[in-house]
Amino acid sequence: MGGPQRVPGPAASRVDHPSSRCPENARPLTHPHGYRVLHVSDQLTETVTALRESQRYIAQLTTTEGLKDVTEWYAERVRSAAWAKVSHLYPKVDDTNVSASLWARTVACPCQGCGIRIPLYTSPWLSKRPQDLRWLRPVVTGGRVEFEVGEGNKFPPPATKLEGGRPRFACPGCGTVFATDYVRTEGRAGRLGLQLLAEVIGGGKDRRYVPDAGRRGAISMPEGMNYEAPLTLDRGSRMYGMASPLELYTARQVHTLNAFADAVAQIPTWVQEDGRSEAHAAGVTAALSLCHRKLAQRCSTQMRWRVFDRYSRPEPTFGHPVQPMMWDFVEINPFSEPFPAASSRLLITA
Repeated sequence: MGGPQRVPGPAASRVDHPSSRCPENARPLTHPHGYRVLHVSDQLTETVTALRESQRYIAQLTTTEGLKDVTEWYAERVRSAAWAKVSHLYPKVDDTNVSASLWARTVACPCQGCGIRIPLYTSPWLSKRPQDLRWLRPVVTGGRVEFEVGEGNKFPPPATKLEGGRPRFACPGCGTVFATDYVRTEGRAGRLGLQLLAEVIGGGKDRRYVPDAGRRGAISMPEGMNYEAPLTLDRGSRMYGMASPLELYTARQVHTLNAFADAVAQIPTWVQEDGRSEAHAAGVTAALSLCHRKLAQRCSTQMRWRVFDRYSRPEPTFGHPVQPMMWDFVEINPFSEPFPAASSRLLITA
């Protein structure tokens, strides 16, 4: 049976840093069949269309004789190669994997007599399952806001984002209320920050929610990052000083996506070394490159933690052409099993 139809340019997302600009004697990140590795700025502007194309293309590839099993095997190899590079960025808690981390952007309180960093989060709820009610309780201590995880059928303290029309926020320390105009000014001046609210441990009936206990240190962006690529998605994020696509990703997410992109770029070499056909090399690389786009969608700060009456889960916002400013977001662990639709298992199940 003939190989899959060649589609130009399906791509894995890779941030532009020196290893993507290979010298003449190094292997480029474009392989013999013409598939290319996109920079994050390119990927972001094409997300919705690319995801629809990838679903159709992958459905076509899996009808090729023997290709589905081969693709699954190399997907696991990609996953293992990426994990070997970034496993140190995903520390365990009580010997259990962290499934997701819940973050909020922060801004200094506009009241000069207060000045604490205010986490801008939209809901205190972590879980509304009747048998597992969990919520955030802010505690102001030592000039900063920390969080405890409350439980039970009680009224949780309100989030810092107030309910109503135009977004407004309240300081949990002094009660000062301020509008988004102040946040925009601080964002354009580069004074927005991030704070870890809580972490999700395990999954299913054994899922737990634990507050930040300072278990991990700061993670820096890889060296040589390109911050000059313009952010073209939506003026919402740009209004708060986010001029580069990199600012829609945490440093850990960038390291992780780069690790997956590096592994996907090696697939043609792996397939040839294993003595498989050129059609397999083209098909597997195309399929997993497209799947990597879906992973880049989920490994971004455009993921929200949605709480329903029976379950809670991460949901992406990249499915919509207009991207809102995300005050709080969930950073999934792409190597964790509890959220298979939002993890590196996309490289097998997409």
